[in-house]
Amino acid sequence: MRRCFLAGLSLGFLSVAQAGNIVLVSDMTTAHNAAPGSIVRGILEVRNTGDEAESLSLSLRDFATRAPDTRDVMDTGTTDRSMGSWLSMEQDALTIPPGQLRSIPYQIQVPEDLDLEGTYWTILMLEEGSTPTVATANGLSLMQRSRIATRVLVNVDGGSRVVTFTASGLERQGESTLFYTDIENTGTTALPLAPKLELYDQQGHKQATYRSQQATLYPGSSWRYSIDLTAAPPGDYTAILIADGGAGALFGARHPVHLD
Repeated sequence: MRRCFLAGLSLGFLSVAQAGNIVLVSDMTTAHNAAPGSIVRGILEVRNTGDEAESLSLSLRDFATRAPDTRDVMDTGTTDRSMGSWLSMEQDALTIPPGQLRSIPYQIQVPEDLDLEGTYWTILMLEEGSTPTVATANGLSLMQRSRIATRVLVNVDGGSRVVTFTASGLERQGESTLFYTDIENTGTTALPLAPKLELYDQQGHKQATYRSQQATLYPGSSWRYSIDLTAAPPGDYTAILIADGGAGALFGARHPVHLD
């Protein structure tokens, strides 16, 4: 049986800024504030750091995450808050000479819908080359095509900030002890979350605070945030989990924690 896979893209929370010799100069996420019926214009910049001209194809996709670590790339219009149909580009391909910087202008036409609120987004895929590299071994074909994924979003006033803690617990990773929490964004506004865990001893005295890395959680998506407790002394604790969603939206949960 001949199996075929497409490789070369690692999305995570969209931290990929380079594909081969092509480097995204702009931020990985570009945010716009807009009102219903408005037009927003923006520019993304990419640079060819190689010694030869490079071609890029451009396309739009929807993107969502599901806890613990699933990343879904889909056709535009798949997710409820897709803005893929709002965004248009002057071109769907370009060639960048060696060492040169090129701009990719785009326009967002926000619908005249007064019910719009919160965050809407899409991702722009910049795919290097027209023909994927194919490597074959033991009947397995691997198609490698380098891509950059950058998110473009629109924030409309009036969105809600709500999350749900769907799972929490302790896990071991090698020599490390981690507290994990799966959080789902059940509101309509993207939230830059960096949950923290406050440990209290059996007498109610606060011992320490530990934090996870920040990752923006988009409406309808969920993600697993991990907090390293390796440095915490053994014992029984009451853990207060706190996630700050900004604009006064503070979420929390209480957990008993036993550390060996």
